[in-house]
Amino acid sequence: MRILGVIVGSGILYGYTGWKIAWAWTAGFLVAQATYYFFLKTRIPRATQGDETVSGLLFLILMASFLWMPALMICENDRALSICGAALVGCILVFLVRRSDSAPIMVYGEVVVVAIVISVVFLRLIPQFTDPFAKVGLLASGAALLYYFVEAARLSRQLRVEAAEANLRSLQSEKLAAIGRLAGGVAHDFNNNLTAILGHLELLELVEDPGERSASINEASVAAKQAARTVKQLLTFARKDRLSLTHQESAEILDGLVTLTRRLIPTSISIKVEQGSDKQGFMADRAQLLSALINLVVNAVDAMQGGGELTLSTEVVRLTKALDLADGSRLAADTYVQIKVQDEGGGIPNDILPKVLEPFFTTKPVGKGTGLGLPMALGVSKELGGGLTIATSEKGTSVSILLPAA
Repeated sequence: MRILGVIVGSGILYGYTGWKIAWAWTAGFLVAQATYYFFLKTRIPRATQGDETVSGLLFLILMASFLWMPALMICENDRALSICGAALVGCILVFLVRRSDSAPIMVYGEVVVVAIVISVVFLRLIPQFTDPFAKVGLLASGAALLYYFVEAARLSRQLRVEAAEANLRSLQSEKLAAIGRLAGGVAHDFNNNLTAILGHLELLELVEDPGERSASINEASVAAKQAARTVKQLLTFARKDRLSLTHQESAEILDGLVTLTRRLIPTSISIKVEQGSDKQGFMADRAQLLSALINLVVNAVDAMQGGGELTLSTEVVRLTKALDLADGSRLAADTYVQIKVQDEGGGIPNDILPKVLEPFFTTKPVGKGTGLGLPMALGVSKELGGGLTIATSEKGTSVSILLPAA
């Protein structure tokens, strides 16, 4: 709207005054806007301090490229031009207060640019008047305008910073609560594993039958492997486990998933594989991704106790706008490879759905699940730059992992 307004305004200004510089105003504003936009567009999601400084300077240049024409209009001996120019300066001041920038370079820079514009305007206007009261009035009104803008910008920044700090404190409280749940879940799981390991090691000292001793060793080994698996899932969930990224093809991932999970799927459940027509590669840790997908398949199988059809599919998804993910974050518009696991179970109840991504939350009987399957899948998808979505109804549930296309 600002770009359209400047273009239309330049046309009106040229028609009223015949000023050719009206088109120079448009050209300068468009160049500054395009430079600012494309700089931001090429930045990574986590910008550096240098990026913030450059973007701030570009925005200040953009401000100046707009403000010089309204300042010139105010100084003309034409009432229509003066009123229009003052209105445009007022629009910018309101816009800046609404933005409530919190970065110091932005706040101080905006104040400096506005102060320069106001000073230039009033310094040009004052010589046009001979009455000393008129001059004093102009100086006083200019100083008042600048003062109230500075105060409004300062208070807006203060409110925004306080709101951000309050939000940070709230998030910190949530993190502490999550750590408590996580510690309780880890303690419970490891207590079970250690009890099994220690118990079977004690049996080794009591039994003499080779078969029983071998069985105890096997049981202790199973419990130890379960503990190791829990640690690995925790590391993946926390995104501390180093991933080995290689180029993958969606068709190969599906083939590997079917091969690895065929024995886990009972005969009452049929498998349907759907591979998208578009072939698109992506970067991933094959072992970690397959492990996450296997967890999704196990969940889908558990949801279809009475049988049904399990659908494994891939497709290329081109997002034209940000997508809401299951964990509350958003996935930026881009091209992604979607790997979906869909079941025909009864769906996830609404009261349970917000909890399914919490570590150690499970509705399965004791010993049947750790509650780390979905959190692990979420951790893998996030580490690979993508995300996870969940769609559920009475007809079934589909969980999708979206990964950036290579």
